[in-house]
Amino acid sequence: MTSFGRTLANHRLRDYGIPLLAVGIALAAGVFTLRAGAAPLAAAPLGLAIAISAWYGGFGPGLFALALAAAGTDVFLIEPWTVMRFASVAEAMAFAVFLAGWLVFCILAERVYRQSQRDHDVRTAAENSSSQANRLAQLTAALAQARTPRAAIEASLQEPLHALKSDAGMLLLTSRDGQTAEIARAVAYPEGAHPEKISLAEPGPISDAVGRGAPIFLPSAVVVPLLIGSRVVAVVKLDFSARRELSTDDHEYVRAFATYA
Repeated sequence: MTSFGRTLANHRLRDYGIPLLAVGIALAAGVFTLRAGAAPLAAAPLGLAIAISAWYGGFGPGLFALALAAAGTDVFLIEPWTVMRFASVAEAMAFAVFLAGWLVFCILAERVYRQSQRDHDVRTAAENSSSQANRLAQLTAALAQARTPRAAIEASLQEPLHALKSDAGMLLLTSRDGQTAEIARAVAYPEGAHPEKISLAEPGPISDAVGRGAPIFLPSAVVVPLLIGSRVVAVVKLDFSARRELSTDDHEYVRAFATYA
């Protein structure tokens, strides 16, 4: 399951778990109120549970809470341990009005909920756009300020390392004949974890990136070739300690980095 799928499942569980809990507590409070002799107030906690569910979850959770509240009211509050048995027509009408009123509330709450979601999405998009612009500006400035080969190597590794929150990274310089690549700078790797020089003739993510001249995205790593003209002169490899699903902005950043560098 993707991170989006997991997030959606968690939201659905929260949205429909809250009504279940809220109505359960409200029913317990309603039964207590009924036994205390305050029958007119017994349904009040259920109304609050419906309102909370619809306000924070929208129409679906609100309707779910209303259905639970209706069933609970019928079984535990109107005629305990009976189903759809009313003492009078007036009582049945009051029950119908209760359902209709809260159904209208759920519909209205859905409109408010959707508007708040749209506002949230707009704010999130603006914040992401601002963050992306800042990352790219920092990358451009760092590369522009690099006056020596050593400074250029450092900037080309440190900027994407921090921007993508990588756990380790290395920059390798390719040989003129394109047969080997040698580590020029490595950060956060255990000593001796990688050979100083690797053969680009052997299959692997680094040789793939050099051969394609394009970034390679792996579940726990990103490999970015740096080109001068059509020749790959260096490769940056960023590693993550756990599987990482990069966002669209991260992919855009990596491609921009390959172009800027």
